[in-house]
Amino acid sequence: MTKTITGHKIKIIGLEEIDLKTEDDTYICDINESIQAGNFTGTINIDDNFYEWELESSINPDEMENLTYENKKIRDFLQRLELNSDEIINASNDELERMIKGLKCS
Repeated sequence: MTKTITGHKIKIIGLEEIDLKTEDDTYICDINESIQAGNFTGTINIDDNFYEWELESSINPDEMENLTYENKKIRDFLQRLELNSDEIINASNDELERMIKGLKCS
């Protein structure tokens, strides 16, 4: 089965289509976190069955390596500021302004 998760095409080896309305989809978060950590392959558990997954990349490996490195550096920087990417991505403009003012005052 091939599934798009956070903009990445993921091949889940040995898994046929599943009905996400009735299945536990926590594996999506597991795969996303693994990609953010710089992994291009891994193992997931769906209904007590283990499946291998791999990133089907449409960009070349060098560019993917650079993007992964940049992502890790930005994530490390945000952690030092005691922020995380979810807070920033989901924040309204007003919330972003408050974050910036808070950082300037620190």
